[in-house]
Amino acid sequence: LLKELLSLHRNIAGEAANKLREVYLTLGYKEESLKKLESRNWMRRVQGIQELRQMDIKDGYLPLFKMVTDKHHLVRLEAILARLKMDPQPIQLFQELTHELTEWEQLRIHQLLHRMPHHEVPSFSELLHHPLASVQVFSVKMVSLFNQSEAEEHLLKMLSFNGSKLNLLIVESLASIGTERSVAVLHEHFEEAEAALRVKMIGTLKHIAGEEDLDFFSSQLHLEEYDIQIAAAKALVKLGEKGEQKLTAAALDSEQQAALIEHARQWTNQ
Repeated sequence: LLKELLSLHRNIAGEAANKLREVYLTLGYKEESLKKLESRNWMRRVQGIQELRQMDIKDGYLPLFKMVTDKHHLVRLEAILARLKMDPQPIQLFQELTHELTEWEQLRIHQLLHRMPHHEVPSFSELLHHPLASVQVFSVKMVSLFNQSEAEEHLLKMLSFNGSKLNLLIVESLASIGTERSVAVLHEHFEEAEAALRVKMIGTLKHIAGEEDLDFFSSQLHLEEYDIQIAAAKALVKLGEKGEQKLTAAALDSEQQAALIEHARQWTNQ
């Protein structure tokens, strides 16, 4: 009966859903769900979390919230998803994590956050300095996806100029939330950055800088690194007529340069 009741509850809303919740409570299923949290079987623990989450059982908050550190990864994930929905301060759960977040867990958490009203999505600024590398990476992604501009200064302080995954993500995220402050920092440290990061920096400056960077982008066309050349050419295409003037002049330098610029134009216009 519990399985049928939960199935019905998932597919209705409003007063009818509230009445089914009352039936769940009256028949003592709340206690059954709470007991499942203590099971040695990870599948039963997952069932208990899902049931308590679906029925929004506040008695289950405390034991459920602690399960974000469960030894089984699927139990941890269900506890994280439930806590994001049920905890009035959901960002706290990330502070308690002791295991790295897998790519699959990050995807599931993002899917849940994406379905939330925008004003309910927590700020990820305070997690940018988390001791777990995967939480740092996930937080940078969320800052960018939800345009959390208050994180800009935090990101700039974190940024070093090697080509690590975290640094590449930070620079990429600045394309969404960066201001003149980010433009200044990227220019200041451009020469010291590793090549892969310089490519990302050009890609970000393409979005947050303006015509004042025409000469900067033009100068990158004459370097030997192809990836930097093509990134600079794409940036000039994006800047419109004045960018095209720079590209036309550069195309006269050599057939190779002209081919690279034409490729950038075709890619940008796709």
